[in-house]
Amino acid sequence: MRSVIKFCFTKSITSSLLWNALFKYAEKVNFEPTSDTYTWRKYSLSSKTSDHLIEGVTPEGLNYGLTDYSVKVYQEGNFIPLTDKMLKYGIDKQLAISGELLGEDAKDRMASLLNALVFGGTNVVYAQGQANRAAVLSNTKGITIADINKIKANLRRRKVKPADGNKYIWCASPEVIADIKNLDAVNKSWIDVEKYANPEEIIDGEVGTFLGFRFVEYLGCPVVDTNVHCSLIFGKEAFGTVAIACCIKASDQSSSGSVFNAAISCGY
Repeated sequence: MRSVIKFCFTKSITSSLLWNALFKYAEKVNFEPTSDTYTWRKYSLSSKTSDHLIEGVTPEGLNYGLTDYSVKVYQEGNFIPLTDKMLKYGIDKQLAISGELLGEDAKDRMASLLNALVFGGTNVVYAQGQANRAAVLSNTKGITIADINKIKANLRRRKVKPADGNKYIWCASPEVIADIKNLDAVNKSWIDVEKYANPEEIIDGEVGTFLGFRFVEYLGCPVVDTNVHCSLIFGKEAFGTVAIACCIKASDQSSSGSVFNAAISCGY
């Protein structure tokens, strides 16, 4: 993963939007499979121009290097078998109910996979300079304005492109966002989404902007030991996506010889 920071801090009180935020600013490609693996390439110059040009002298030129990021594309899915008796005598609309249940299962499955990926990185910043999550928890360190500015400086130092031209994306739990808004009780620099000049550009779940970040409320942010909340912070093209399809489909199983005597299976 590139351009991604996790941030962890404690809370004194513990109390499918991430998809949209990530994919809106992801590096998108159309996957034309020759195998089940896709590779992104990041190009960079191996050196920089350091000398002035001299008349009549051809410069040595520059070389570029590349870094590969390879991923395997997996299939996900499941199904519900429906018997002819269920379809004929069932009080409820079994096929429609199965489709709804499988839709929820597909959403939850993809959300689980996404969380494991994006929150599994090692580029982590801990509140107030603590060494690890245990230190954050034991010392009850909360987020500060200095932490926010440090994270923004870190992103700029790494030449991370802001997601929308001038702001980075910060996905956080409602508790984290409440704490950050409380930090701004005096200066009143927080801008709620209701006050945006272009509301059509709001990300699903976005609640406001502050200190160069667009904050997106996400209930799936991990909470460690009930008190350490993790956030996800990223810039443009921090992630890559390939075109995938998900559909709920009913297929005839009447001749399958299933021990369940299934007439139809509904699956994705």
